[in-house]
Amino acid sequence: MTKLLHFGMPLEEVVRCACGVPAKIMGYEGTVGTLMPGANADVSVFELRDENIEKRDSDGETVTTRQRFLPQLTLKDGRVWHEWPAT
Repeated sequence: MTKLLHFGMPLEEVVRCACGVPAKIMGYEGTVGTLMPGANADVSVFELRDENIEKRDSDGETVTTRQRFLPQLTLKDGRVWHEWPAT
């Protein structure tokens, strides 16, 4: 997600590609990968932090991004599944 944002993909599109598209491919459209009423209450909460960080691709090339996603909280079926400590 951080790399897609770095290369110019709008945040809304990054989230759609990380959530809605995989759900649709796997046949779960409307039940996962969405915040619509009636969908499973599985949610990942991220902080988008302004911070330089190096990312490497599969060819070993490195780019330095100016922002990164940091996980904060994961809900599974509406219950806290994991919470990361503040950094």
